[in-house]
Amino acid sequence: MEKGPQTSAETEIELLLRQLEPGSARYSILNCAKHFKSSWVELGQQLQVVRQQRSYTDWGYTTFEDYCAREIRIRRQTADKLTMAFHYLQQNNPTLAQQSDNLQPVPDFRSIDLLRHF
Repeated sequence: MEKGPQTSAETEIELLLRQLEPGSARYSILNCAKHFKSSWVELGQQLQVVRQQRSYTDWGYTTFEDYCAREIRIRRQTADKLTMAFHYLQQNNPTLAQQSDNLQPVPDFRSIDLLRHF
């Protein structure tokens, strides 16, 4: 799968990663940050669609806030920040926003919750 355009932060992180020992703590943290910076774009886009189409009502939730809190375990304020940031990206860097389907996906929240118990 071809990777889309990188943000300047991702580019700088990539340069640092090339200088570090793979497997080191610093490398691991920077690598996680790099993936986070990619995955939030996709999450923001998906949340925007869910909110606009009111898809959460089909899934048994009465409000977007309830859906965010109970299903994906984020506060509405966090969802607002993600969707507003994606909207800003769409307006100011549409090429990068359109490439969001080529970015690193966010793991399913149930997988994260399961790992939390180990």
